[in-house]
Amino acid sequence: MGGWYVEQRKVAGSGSGDLSADIARHLQLRCTAGPAVIITDRPVVFLSVLRKHWLKAARLAQRDRSSTLDAVKIAALTQLLTRMQTLRFSAASTDEWRQVDVSVISPEGAAVVALRCETLYLTVHLADSVLNSLTERLPCHAVVVDLAGNFP
Repeated sequence: MGGWYVEQRKVAGSGSGDLSADIARHLQLRCTAGPAVIITDRPVVFLSVLRKHWLKAARLAQRDRSSTLDAVKIAALTQLLTRMQTLRFSAASTDEWRQVDVSVISPEGAAVVALRCETLYLTVHLADSVLNSLTERLPCHAVVVDLAGNFP
């Protein structure tokens, strides 16, 4: 491994809704770290479900902020909400991925994209050659979230 971190996660359900809900919760913690890339077999469908869960999480954070009187918690939630509301998503495999915060791409698109991301989510099993070419270009402090069992 090249100095990056691997986080292996198991999602209880097998549907894309459960998977995207888990990624949306995890992405709340990682969105301040830098750009994220999600590799999945159906990027457009996955992106629409992910956005639904992302907006739901933003509504929950707004509700938490409105129900507290703790000034420190209000400030932290306001900062989180600002970041959540300005996060840009894309399922495009062209150069547009450089201008967004979260890119959802297919395994075929991942092979040609020069990754500059801080968080890489793997939702499908990748061939060893594709996996090696992706991970060798990651920054040394990046996090690879493996949801498909790519790493032993």
